[in-house]
Amino acid sequence: MKNILLMMLVFSAGCVTTDISLNRDLVKPGNSVVILPFKSSETFKDEIYSSSEEKFRSALLDMHFRVIDKEKTELLLKKKEFNTSGITQENIIKTGKLLDVDMVLTGEIIENKEIQRDIRQHGSFMPGYILSGGKNDRNDDVKRVNVYRFNIIVKLTAVSSGIEVFSVKNRYAESEQDEYMPGYRSLDSYRELVLDRMVKELVSEINRKE
Repeated sequence: MKNILLMMLVFSAGCVTTDISLNRDLVKPGNSVVILPFKSSETFKDEIYSSSEEKFRSALLDMHFRVIDKEKTELLLKKKEFNTSGITQENIIKTGKLLDVDMVLTGEIIENKEIQRDIRQHGSFMPGYILSGGKNDRNDDVKRVNVYRFNIIVKLTAVSSGIEVFSVKNRYAESEQDEYMPGYRSLDSYRELVLDRMVKELVSEINRKE
């Protein structure tokens, strides 16, 4: 079992899990960035938004951007009487100019939920792969599993031009529960795992020398 778990961890660590669109010419560490409150068409707990924002805040700081304090951002937005609930690509530039920053980071949480699914297992031990189908009359091969779904898109936009500096999205939106694997034991731990991988791969891609 230890060898199997080690194999899974090695596979997981070496797998690219984030789709990254990057305009490398616009990456300018030292530029000021404001992080607008992350949004969703669904209703989630406040800590889901805030923890996601903080992951990317830390990533931007690691890349030596000047990130406006969250409290200052909220104060400025309130002072300017600007409603961020309807942030779109069209008014991101307006927001950046109102707050006098170089770049604006926005995020949309598309999905964050736990579901149950009946699956047929065919000997797979890899977490995140749900195998179904095929002819099998053995009822004990059908198992109900918990499946975690989390999907997020985060974008950094240059205020002066309106061009996207980067856009990131997690490639795999779901995984099944695995009590033996850290990061797959609950929806919260899976979300944290996805976000950690996203920011790590983003920082690595930006720092990569061509």
